[in-house]
Amino acid sequence: MLEIEKEFIITREQKERLLKKAVFLRKKTFQDIYFDDSRYSLTTKDWWLRTREGRFELKIHRFEKDIDVYDELDDMSDILSAFELHDKTLEDFLKEKEIVPFIELTTERESYEIAPFTIEFDTATYANGFTYSSMEVELLVNKAETSAEEGAEKIIKFAEQYEIKREPVLGKVLTYMKNYLPDHFQVLETANILSPLQYDSQL
Repeated sequence: MLEIEKEFIITREQKERLLKKAVFLRKKTFQDIYFDDSRYSLTTKDWWLRTREGRFELKIHRFEKDIDVYDELDDMSDILSAFELHDKTLEDFLKEKEIVPFIELTTERESYEIAPFTIEFDTATYANGFTYSSMEVELLVNKAETSAEEGAEKIIKFAEQYEIKREPVLGKVLTYMKNYLPDHFQVLETANILSPLQYDSQL
């Protein structure tokens, strides 16, 4: 399965219009901690290793025709395989490679559904008090049935129904990095991780 997601900047009126058609799913709060080493070995590959509520997840991002596509690994055996770890634990690997936390944030999320789309409204709060609010539309597709490009087009057409335009958005992690971790952010720019500019995932 592929998760295709787009983040949008919306007005209060647009949100109200969406919620009139949406089915409420859940509200939850969770903590994310993102990891990398001092050489930024993971994020310069566009690999985003994090713990969510203490459980490791790995999001491997790539662009396909300017579309954000993620392989999401939340099973430990899959994460170990991605790192080609066959005889050690992930914790031992992180210690050996000096991979440590570089961002910690707590997110309050409200999730809704307008099938087949999931709509999430997030407010993220960081350790230094910075906050970031966003809306994201997600679509989970079967790789054998729907291409990433087709899935992204469905999301964009869905947004257009509510007069929501797609604009360049960095998302909650990269926005924080741009403001408070400028050296790390600059390295990602140099590595073309932020190209094209329409890098619009929350991560």
